[in-house]
Amino acid sequence: MPRHERSASARKTFIVSEDPMSLDGTFAGWLRCASCHERVAVAGDWCVDYDVIVNVTEDYGSYYDAYKLRYAQPPLQLLICPKGVPESVMNSVTAAGALVWVDPAAAANRLRLATEELLTALKIPRYTTGKKRKRLTTHERITRLEVGRPDIAEALMAVKWIGNEGSHPGKIEAKDVLDGAQMFEHALALKYGSEQDQIRKRIQEVNRRRGLPRRKGH
Repeated sequence: MPRHERSASARKTFIVSEDPMSLDGTFAGWLRCASCHERVAVAGDWCVDYDVIVNVTEDYGSYYDAYKLRYAQPPLQLLICPKGVPESVMNSVTAAGALVWVDPAAAANRLRLATEELLTALKIPRYTTGKKRKRLTTHERITRLEVGRPDIAEALMAVKWIGNEGSHPGKIEAKDVLDGAQMFEHALALKYGSEQDQIRKRIQEVNRRRGLPRRKGH
């Protein structure tokens, strides 16, 4: 992931208050990639938070600015598509990147659409054969892929479960979409690039639970 530098001209708007913790508002500015020097316009929410440092003799801390990204243009890349990936797949991935910060649920659905496009590129039929044609579900199509490429099917099934949760507002966060994007990148690497197993454990966990592990407080 490229490092970014925050612009000195970034603007914040907030309501003045005597309590620093009550300060919040919006910010706007730009980031610059430390590698390619491309500029990215950003905007989002801003607030003041407090960081507690636990010491042997006493606890102390300090206030700091916390930022939550809501918009980036051009969209930040969720993953790197290897050479040979169909344009329809890349378009869905790009759309997910444009939505992930403002609407994680919609971004998860875009990743699921990318899964459908990849299945089509892998020659997995969308309909059954016979007189009464029936559209196959994403799950059924992935199951068919298991016959020839169980490794890719395993990764896509995890992305599909995450996409399912995107249909339920409030149940998915940007971090979940980023996890799904990493799993989808793994599937692309298995087909179009070199194999990798660093996220295999997370893929298996999502498939076992048929969704995301619930966090404390949810």
